[in-house]
Amino acid sequence: MQSWTLDVQRELPFNILLDTSYVASKTNGLWTGLEDINQVDSKYLGLANTLNADIDSPEAAAAGITRPYPSFQGSVAQALRPYPQYTTIWDQFQPTGYNAYHSLQVRLQKRYSNGLSLLGAYTLSKNIGFAGSDTFGDLFGGGG
Repeated sequence: MQSWTLDVQRELPFNILLDTSYVASKTNGLWTGLEDINQVDSKYLGLANTLNADIDSPEAAAAGITRPYPSFQGSVAQALRPYPQYTTIWDQFQPTGYNAYHSLQVRLQKRYSNGLSLLGAYTLSKNIGFAGSDTFGDLFGGGG
């Protein structure tokens, strides 16, 4: 994680203090949870109901889908997976998430002679990031 701050203070007339800050942080390599690396490629989604058909069905033959290996028994969707001999293959904890935070913080303080002060503050911030699902977020203190 990287973080940085730029703070400028200026005393104005009438015992007024103006404090402006730019605060930012950036984090790379956040865990993104589970990713199924054995999904059917989205280019095949146009096959619709044919995906549920058996590999030996007329629909599969009409679409030009063949067995990925000689002893394969399953659906067209299973045959189109990168590793058709397996169903879901979870790849855990991909460190591909990121987060970026930027803010402008303004504080105005008026000091009175009797020891009282009046304080006003405003923060304009933006937080952008991607950390995937919360599958393991609570368990490991990260996630999305």
